[in-house]
Amino acid sequence: MSDYSVTLSTTEPNNYVGLIKLRQGDVASQSIQATITANGQLFKFDRLSVFFNAVLPNGNVIRDRVTGVDYVNSKLNYIVADSFLQEVTQVTAWFSFENGDKIIDSTKNFQYSVIAGWKESIPQGNYIYELSEIQREIEEIIGNKDFTTLLSKISYLDNNIKMIKADLNNSINDKLSQISYVPETFANLSALQSTYPNGKTGLFVTADTGHKFIWANNMWVDAGAYQSAGIDYNVDGIRRFTPGQTNGSISPFDGTIAATTSVVYYTVNVTNVDKLTFYSESFSLNYGYAFYDANGVFIPGSGLLEKSVGYATIDVPVMATTFKVTSRLETNQLVTLYYNNASVEVSSDTTELLKTTVYGNKKNLKSRYYQHDNKLISTTTGKYVKVANSSSVLIPVSELGKAVKIIGNTTNSSNYTFLKTLTGGVDDTPDYVTGYNGVVPLSLGQIKVIKVPSTAGYLFVSNTFDDGQIKQTYPSIISPLKDTVVTLAASNSSDLDKSRADFIGTGTNDELMFNNAITALVYGGTIKLLDGDYYIDSFPYPNNSAVYFENNGYARTINFEGSTENKSFLSDYGVSIHVTKTAFDSTVSGKDYNVFIGSETTIPIGVWQGLPNNVNFKNFYLFFDTSQKQMVGINGQYFGSMYLEQIGVYSKNYFNDRFDRHKPVTPAINSIGVISVGGANDEMARIGMDTVNVGGLGTGIIVARAEHLIMRNSTVSRCVIGYQFIGNSDKPLTIINNADEGNTHLPQFKGRGLITSIDFSIERLDADVIPDDPSGNTNPYAVEQTPGAWKGFFDYNIQGSALGIRNFWSPESGKNIKTRNINSDKFGTTNPANPDYLQEFFRADLNKKVIYNGSGWYDAAGNVVS
Repeated sequence: MSDYSVTLSTTEPNNYVGLIKLRQGDVASQSIQATITANGQLFKFDRLSVFFNAVLPNGNVIRDRVTGVDYVNSKLNYIVADSFLQEVTQVTAWFSFENGDKIIDSTKNFQYSVIAGWKESIPQGNYIYELSEIQREIEEIIGNKDFTTLLSKISYLDNNIKMIKADLNNSINDKLSQISYVPETFANLSALQSTYPNGKTGLFVTADTGHKFIWANNMWVDAGAYQSAGIDYNVDGIRRFTPGQTNGSISPFDGTIAATTSVVYYTVNVTNVDKLTFYSESFSLNYGYAFYDANGVFIPGSGLLEKSVGYATIDVPVMATTFKVTSRLETNQLVTLYYNNASVEVSSDTTELLKTTVYGNKKNLKSRYYQHDNKLISTTTGKYVKVANSSSVLIPVSELGKAVKIIGNTTNSSNYTFLKTLTGGVDDTPDYVTGYNGVVPLSLGQIKVIKVPSTAGYLFVSNTFDDGQIKQTYPSIISPLKDTVVTLAASNSSDLDKSRADFIGTGTNDELMFNNAITALVYGGTIKLLDGDYYIDSFPYPNNSAVYFENNGYARTINFEGSTENKSFLSDYGVSIHVTKTAFDSTVSGKDYNVFIGSETTIPIGVWQGLPNNVNFKNFYLFFDTSQKQMVGINGQYFGSMYLEQIGVYSKNYFNDRFDRHKPVTPAINSIGVISVGGANDEMARIGMDTVNVGGLGTGIIVARAEHLIMRNSTVSRCVIGYQFIGNSDKPLTIINNADEGNTHLPQFKGRGLITSIDFSIERLDADVIPDDPSGNTNPYAVEQTPGAWKGFFDYNIQGSALGIRNFWSPESGKNIKTRNINSDKFGTTNPANPDYLQEFFRADLNKKVIYNGSGWYDAAGNVVS
């Protein structure tokens, strides 16, 4: 909108800044002259039509064509219409510059107040003229310094002002007395009768008919339509009203109107309307509805036979300005319009409450926003075809961003494809993007997320009908996923959470929803899981996985996280993901299966080939239906980096077994909670674990490569192997305040590496609740696969001695790790029991330090100290 400056003048001699006064009844003799400038320059509106616009207090808009137009000098001379001078009122007015049905620009940001018919509003005299004369005389007196005369004139002026105020007040009060108060509104007559069974004085309106009712003769009497246009709401982009009716019926096939006396049709202006709701009726004849463009031409494919009784909500085609719908004479057709700026999602039945939805910075794309094409792409030949009343929609990929979610229509099959350009006509092959050579079908209601090809110019969406049937010609929802947060709700999430989610799970095969969300984050972002239970039923992706982070050609970081922190298994909030019995029953013995895993295919990252997906997990539980089959919960070996926080991986029965003191079933060793990354893409990678807990499985946590990884505040409980550390270099692994509770074996060490342990807590209180090792191995101690290959420091404490454990290491293991039981005495007069290799102790009675060498205690001189 330009910054306008408008110079005004009128035929009325007393024009004030921003105020135009026009005399009532002076037909075709009064005019408004204007010179239009924009940003300091004459505003050029060459050959545009110019209209004078005014909004009356009742909301009606007066529009009149300006015929006196000087395009060269940017001047207007508007002869005020007779209809504008019939009522005494003050209004706001402006000029608009238009091309056909499009408003190119307007001076609406520079509005004028117009008093029409001022002469009648002051019936006792032309006070405006008298005030003008007084003003002239005052200026003359001031010039002559005749202050005595000046005071008398001021007194005269004051009296006139009081008379004018009294006249205006009387006029306003008279107008207000003619305005009835806002009526009380009810959904229908039954609701009114129920509320006031014995009647009430006043005006009452029923929303279903738009009629007013009055209490007369001890009953509620229909007094006809309330106001000429029915009840008009325009709140939040919604307008409900009763349109005018005309005898005749609408053909949905070509938009023609058949003359008939038994049926009427309603006409609705749908300019700038997103969708509308109307009452649909079932007819035996070919009656229905149709849309028309600005020239009154029927829009092919826009009509539909009315097949069922009830309210229907439909989208408005992009070119439509008029909607016509057939209805019986006895039906009072109530139409609700939803304008483009409406912030509500419309339910399919107007009797339901409208739900407010939150989309963040995403929006749903409707076909009406975009260009239509009266061609289809044949589902058999892949070429353009022209079929009767069908059409397709072309959406520029600039509106889509990196990925798009498409939901197939629930009534008619739909399809899509991507095109480079719009070249080609009937019988030609479309200009497909590489990878597409036809349309891709969508099953009814199917949800699919597609990465937008980088060379695409348009998304083409249509239907699969090549027979010319009138059908809805696009998927029900097309949502661009432009930002970096994709929100998921579970089947049992709250209604509020579901209303703000991008995807809603069904409680079956939710892994498909997870993978759609991953596809949406082309360059990475956050997958936010709202509170609820999610269910995994299959492993349809590479590496026999349920949730697969594909190599999409880009390096990206994805955060997969629940929205609620500090979930407790005793609480009713948080996120739980269940690997169901159906999922485990689908597995084949001897194969490896993973709930979460990435692609092992690398891409160039910096100076080397790296794994493309950096994935972080946070705030959820993962439950296995059984621990007796192979399964890895979170397998990070094919992630460039991975950090876990507030994660629990458990067997389904873990908590019952633990708190009811049951011995667990014997698990499979390769039922594994977490496998860490096998390394990192670079030195700045974020790898590690914080508050990760595993329970009731074969193996708890495997550190696949002990290189610069920090693990803290994590616990493995009632597994066969609690921790397994695998190293292949002398790079540090640090573990802080971790716990090993009731596992069959203490940690295992493979390969070589460096480790620092701070406050490793061991509980072995009850042998009866520790699981059996399916291999029969009964050695409970920590073991090095290659004795002496690991080095470092290991502090621990131990409670209990179930299965005969007394210290940390198995004989011969841990010789190069300085191990210390922090709960063991450090000095005294008696050597500690159950010492660790190279444990030190100060003999206070001998005033010297002694060291345990694996077989006994010795002082610095090599003497045995007992």
